[in-house]
Amino acid sequence: MEKAYSNALRGIKGRLCPWKSITPLNRLETENRELLLAVYTSRRGEPLESLREALRCITGRRHVFLSPSGRAAIAQILSMLPHQEVVMPAYTCPVVKTAAEVAGKRIIYVDCSAGKLNATSAEFEAEARPGRVLLPTHVFGLPTDIDNICALAKERGCVTIEDAAASFPLRPGGRLLGTVADFGVLSFERSKR
Repeated sequence: MEKAYSNALRGIKGRLCPWKSITPLNRLETENRELLLAVYTSRRGEPLESLREALRCITGRRHVFLSPSGRAAIAQILSMLPHQEVVMPAYTCPVVKTAAEVAGKRIIYVDCSAGKLNATSAEFEAEARPGRVLLPTHVFGLPTDIDNICALAKERGCVTIEDAAASFPLRPGGRLLGTVADFGVLSFERSKR
C-alpha cells in the first residue's frame, strides 16, 4: 500500500491544489472540484432531493424518506406507529431488535422456516393478531414470501414493515423488494450488496 501511495504522489511537489486530482481518474472517481461543488450544493439540499426523486422513480413510491441507517429508519417507523408489539424473525440482524427496543416495542419472535433462513407467512400466521406490526426480513437478500405475509397482515389487521435492507435491487416476480409492504426499508450502507 505504501508503495502505491508513494508512486501516486511521486510527481507532486509543494502544496496540493484542491482543483486537481492527485491520481489519474477512472470512471468511478471524481475530481476534487466536483467533490467541493457537491459539498457546497448539498447544503442547499439539491442532491438530496435529486436522490429522493431517483428513488421515487426506481421504487414507484410517492413517499421516500432518507434516514442515516436502516436501524434508524425502522426505529423511526416503529416509534410513529401506535402498535405495542412487533413480530419479527428470531434470526435477523441484531440491529433490527435494537431498533424495536429503542422504539419501546415488545418483541415477539417467530422461527425460521425449516431448511431456510427466512421466516415465511406460515411462521407469522400464529402471531399475526390485530394491532401488531409484522416485520419480515429478507435475510442476506434472500426473498421471503412477502406477498403472502402482507396478505396475512391485511386480513388480520396488522401493519407490515418490510426489512429489505440487504436486498436492493432484487425484483422477484418483477416487483422491487422493499416496495411490497406498508413500509419498506432499503439500505445503501457499505456492507450491503
